[in-house]
Amino acid sequence: KELNISPKNIAFFDDQEFERNEVKSSFPEINVFTDEDLDTILLNGRFNVPIISNESTTRTEKYKLNFKRDQEELKNTENNNSDDNYINYLKTLNFEISVTSAKTEDDFIRAFELIQRTNQQNITIKRLTLDEIKEFNKENEIILFNLKDKFGEYGIICCILLKKINNNYEIYEFAMSCRAMG
Repeated sequence: KELNISPKNIAFFDDQEFERNEVKSSFPEINVFTDEDLDTILLNGRFNVPIISNESTTRTEKYKLNFKRDQEELKNTENNNSDDNYINYLKTLNFEISVTSAKTEDDFIRAFELIQRTNQQNITIKRLTLDEIKEFNKENEIILFNLKDKFGEYGIICCILLKKINNNYEIYEFAMSCRAMG
């Protein structure tokens, strides 16, 4: 729950049937495999991630920074968990947001990741492919939001696809990282 990872995206491998059954009964959504599956599991394509942005390669570091944020939040709100204390805590983070247009291959890949992975903060849940995103950008605009605070980079946390209609823009898709919303 702290990592905001859905159980259906977790794989559990064990050589003991008892352990596998315990996980299956406690967390039926988790994918459970035997140790013998290790030999063939990578061949069936189930664990293939077709595209990974540079942003995704730093995800572990970002989770570590989130743990630091959580510890500081707890420290600042443990005696009084009021809305005022939480707002004051947020102010101490010194958020900085930068807004840019998607231009590079990695920008398009990150937009693709946000659109594919984000469910709760995804306006239309249109699952565009990477090629569709690149094609969309030829005639329209893709805006990316990068967030950082005193602990470090959240990275690109949001993308908005703006469809150009005459001299105006219409929001075609809006996707924001659930990790950032936390």
